[in-house]
Amino acid sequence: MAASSAAMVSVALHHDQLAMIAIVAGLLARQVVCTTTVPWRASAALISGFDAFGLVALALVLACDARSGDVSQIASGCGIAFSLCAREYATLVERHIHAAAHWPPRPHRRSGLVVHAGLLSYLLLGRPQPVLAMLAVGCLLWAACISVAAAWTIARRERDRVIPESRQRLHGARRWRRLGDGVSAANDPAFWGQIVARPLARLTLQALAEQPWLTPNRITAVSVACCFGAAIAMLVPDSTALTILTLALLGIRSVLDSLDGQLARYRACGSHFGSYVDKVTDVFCWGALYGALGLRAHAADPTTTMALLPMFSGVWLVLSGTALWLARAVSADPHRSGPTGSRSPLGFAAWARNLWRVVLFEEPDFYLWIGLALATSRYDVFVPLIACGHVARGLLLAISRAGSVFSTGNQSPQEIST
Repeated sequence: MAASSAAMVSVALHHDQLAMIAIVAGLLARQVVCTTTVPWRASAALISGFDAFGLVALALVLACDARSGDVSQIASGCGIAFSLCAREYATLVERHIHAAAHWPPRPHRRSGLVVHAGLLSYLLLGRPQPVLAMLAVGCLLWAACISVAAAWTIARRERDRVIPESRQRLHGARRWRRLGDGVSAANDPAFWGQIVARPLARLTLQALAEQPWLTPNRITAVSVACCFGAAIAMLVPDSTALTILTLALLGIRSVLDSLDGQLARYRACGSHFGSYVDKVTDVFCWGALYGALGLRAHAADPTTTMALLPMFSGVWLVLSGTALWLARAVSADPHRSGPTGSRSPLGFAAWARNLWRVVLFEEPDFYLWIGLALATSRYDVFVPLIACGHVARGLLLAISRAGSVFSTGNQSPQEIST
């Protein structure tokens, strides 16, 4: 951590030689720690996590150093930081699923060596922008490949599991009540989910829940496609038609994001593979949306802040989620699973009581705030608001939940939110 801090300060002050010395010192210290640390259940995850966090901070410093408003440098630095966080997030979720399923543990593959080498080359060559851009693209592809490989491993290990018998087919009021039980069991009182996404998902499933072609994993796949489609459409700033299409895709994505979980609970067909894919694809969807929002805001107002704040928000979301999963990997019991606590009430009174939660910037509300920014084109208002809201919420969650996990060691997986 000391070496990472020294490297960050040196990069910020443009003392590249000192920064390279600090990076090399950090690499050597990492190797010493990896070979001499006392083996315990979370040492590999902890070492890898702190190593990744140091590199994330260094990449963000490089992004913030684009004083001239060079959006390519901002995007490259944030892309490297996001990739490191996403890779650690996926690895920690995979680790948790293996432990909860009583599967043989997989070694925690430490990251950072290639990224260290890339950053050293970037500084040694005098900070050429193409090198940083190529490193960012490589890191994104690397994180995606690691995540896909982990999903493939989970799918292979789960294919021979015993599938419970399907529940009796229900119709009318009985189906509506079971769907309501699933919604309340989710115990998620977020504003947009309570007011819009969950009710619309429940209405959709009232008509389609018994259709054999509709499965949770297929819904997740369509949801991811809608999210990336919205991100691509967002990159064309002056098209009213594409803006409307983006808003529609964001709305569909928010409903589908609730619908896959509701269907899995309704049919009692949840799987480890589905859980992993749902969590990890959310991370990459956030990265795509916030990256596209940064480019859209920068096109409307070509300043460093407009590009940096949305991209930083995407990195911060994944970083805070990674920190929470790392806290669980260190101290919580991985074999406990399933929802705990009281159920979330339904109905108009519950909705009214949760209206104030719109200021909490919870996960379902991301689509609302991004949609408002696009619909109004007031990026000068919504971009700083979104960034400040995410940072404040992330800090509060990290302090309260991580502290609770370390003190009790009994948090359930349902309480570890992204």
